[in-house]
Amino acid sequence: LTCVEKGEPGLAAYISTCKSPHMMYGAVVKEFSEKLFGVPPNQIYLTSVMPCVRKRGESDRPVFSHDGVRDVDNVITTKDLGTLLRLMGIDPTHLEPQSFDSPFQTDGLGSGAGQLFGATGGVMEAAVRTVYELVTGESLPRLELDEVRGLDGVKEAVIPLYTEGMTGTDEPINLRVAVCSGLGNAKQLIRKMMAGDASYDFVEV
Repeated sequence: LTCVEKGEPGLAAYISTCKSPHMMYGAVVKEFSEKLFGVPPNQIYLTSVMPCVRKRGESDRPVFSHDGVRDVDNVITTKDLGTLLRLMGIDPTHLEPQSFDSPFQTDGLGSGAGQLFGATGGVMEAAVRTVYELVTGESLPRLELDEVRGLDGVKEAVIPLYTEGMTGTDEPINLRVAVCSGLGNAKQLIRKMMAGDASYDFVEV
């Protein structure tokens, strides 16, 4: 979002209003903390451990704070966590395995789309699977993403949506999607799209 705001502000209207998965989780925890844990949201300090340093800037945005309570209070990277463990003399390989906390479900399992959400390309795939099933009434087969020629960090797929009478012909509506890794590749892809050399209905960065 910051990249678009600074580099291509005219594209801001095309960015999804969905938060990233860790921000969604933070908002849900704070919303239901008193009911679930008996603790008011302003007494919970929630830290996300993320691989991407840009999550720090995301959590600092004023829009993700309500009545003085932030959805996510702090973000550290996985590298930060590794450093903390070393400083404290903790070797993860010697820790006893245990189940993670699951305040919203007793079995600790989420939906298929929810499990996809946190993986690279998972947000796009979860959304596309939902659209596909709503339009066709069928489950989407395994989504295969192919490398985009000339851009090693970008993969794409074309998903045909077959619905009788939708287009007035036997031709399907093709949903074009792409997954882009890294801001450098994102900028290249934006330039290709703005030049008319590429066209997508959904791009995840």
